[in-house]
Amino acid sequence: MTDSSAVVIETASGKKLEVKECTPGKILKILDAAGTKSPSAAWMRYATLVCSVEAIDGKPVMIPQSKVALEQLADRLGNDGIVAVANFFSPDEEKSDGEGAATDTDPDIDTAKN
Repeated sequence: MTDSSAVVIETASGKKLEVKECTPGKILKILDAAGTKSPSAAWMRYATLVCSVEAIDGKPVMIPQSKVALEQLADRLGNDGIVAVANFFSPDEEKSDGEGAATDTDPDIDTAKN
């Protein structure tokens, strides 16, 4: 493990990801990587999930220094990696079917129905 406070989770495809909650300093680095244009809240949530990965299959991951590097890390994680990290941080809020589509139990859909 790269950090004693990191936790190892496994993706559906068998990748082992070491994850750790982003520190305030890491959040600032993500904002710096975003550049001068202020990212949306959704972009920041996604970037925070991606940057919470400390290692993939035991190999340390560097904090992305640009949007392109962030996109490359997201691609390395793959969809199942993002789902695994999201479920790790919000296990009670599993709102997707694993493909990113909202399900009927999504509170936003319930609100829209009413």
